[in-house]
Amino acid sequence: MFKILHTVPSRRRPLVHRWHTRCFFLLTPLVLFCGSLPACSQRGNNSWDGVKAGVRGAYPSVPHVTVDELHDRLQGGAKIFVIDAREPDEYAVSHLKGAKQASHVQDAVALVEAYDASVPLVIYCSVGYRSAALAEGLLKSGFTNVANLEGSIFEWGNSGFPVYRGTQAVNVIHPFNQKWGRLMDADLRWSRP
Repeated sequence: MFKILHTVPSRRRPLVHRWHTRCFFLLTPLVLFCGSLPACSQRGNNSWDGVKAGVRGAYPSVPHVTVDELHDRLQGGAKIFVIDAREPDEYAVSHLKGAKQASHVQDAVALVEAYDASVPLVIYCSVGYRSAALAEGLLKSGFTNVANLEGSIFEWGNSGFPVYRGTQAVNVIHPFNQKWGRLMDADLRWSRP
């Protein structure tokens, strides 16, 4: 085999070599970049770890609360202002009980200013990116008692905690899109009728 490679005319070897080199240099950065994104590396048991690390890395100044902590505090009667940072059509499918919808910082500020400033704010979305961005915006606007719900509504639902449409308990959650929806238990995924 080695001798066959050496008998290939020299003008052909560089073309093959150049093609391999181009592919290597074009594809390697793409593979490395995509592999570093949580959405691209959703495999096995580490998918949630990757998402949570991605959110924390993107928003290092934002405090986080786990779904278990929030559930326990709400069950214990704690007064917490919960904001759903998803879009209105996602919120309409289901949301945490009593959550108010605000996709943008200005909307969230208007909601919170009319509320008791001493009450903690917990913000969630589908997996935590949009809510962390909203939490960061509120922190920059001067609010101090703000936290992102780590894992957001997907992990909340996966943990068996209730979601509501209005005041009625339901068993579906808007999956945002097909890629992110894979992080949610299949029986929770809402689909358009």
